[in-house]
Amino acid sequence: MPAKAVPENTTIKHDTREEPQRPNVRRAKAGRKSRPRRIAGIWARVALLLVFIGTLGIMAVRLVIKVVHPYREAGAQTTQLQGTRAEVALLDRQNTDLRREIAYLKTPGGMVGEARKNGYVRPGEIPFVVEGMMPASSISVMQSPRPAVIVPPRSRTARLWHRLTGH
Repeated sequence: MPAKAVPENTTIKHDTREEPQRPNVRRAKAGRKSRPRRIAGIWARVALLLVFIGTLGIMAVRLVIKVVHPYREAGAQTTQLQGTRAEVALLDRQNTDLRREIAYLKTPGGMVGEARKNGYVRPGEIPFVVEGMMPASSISVMQSPRPAVIVPPRSRTARLWHRLTGH
């Protein structure tokens, strides 16, 4: 067919009728229920939420560890400081005893006593050796200058508390 000539000042009208809709292929399958695409989105959101909660949990544990660590370290240092102070006090007592002994040995009586312990006698004296007896120097070594300190045993809960806190 030959095309019709349209005058220039006229407008062409298109067909405004609606085309028939095509059936949805997913809905057309018989026997299956269709799932909306949002389900996959929901599972993705749940997975993302679980990852977020897990990350927050890990961060919270690390924060607690960072907060608790200085307190445990301070407890350990306190225990070490107490031990060091006790050792310093013992050494001070020993130092005081030794200074007292030095002061005594500088006196004439102290010099004579120490010389006699080592077997020296004055000119004109007759030394006697008694067999079967311990020398005086070994007796002073065997005697303890201070009684031993008795530490009462700690209960199980006290030992557990000490292990956990360091106090």
